[in-house]
Amino acid sequence: MIQVGKAINGISINGNEWLLNDNGTVKEFKDKEKAKAFLRDAGIDLTDEEMEDSFTFKDTEEED
Repeated sequence: MIQVGKAINGISINGNEWLLNDNGTVKEFKDKEKAKAFLRDAGIDLTDEEMEDSFTFKDTEEED
């Protein structure tokens, strides 16, 4: 599953704030393409490359 975050105030050392569901849990997407489609539907008008630079796409199934 993919979670989408963005650096707080655009400063990476501040950590990330994550997209949330209505109940306050972190929103998860089946894959990165679904996450990007959600962002575009929400009005984010960026290319795939710009999205990769602007957002963090965290794969929750990757091992650390």
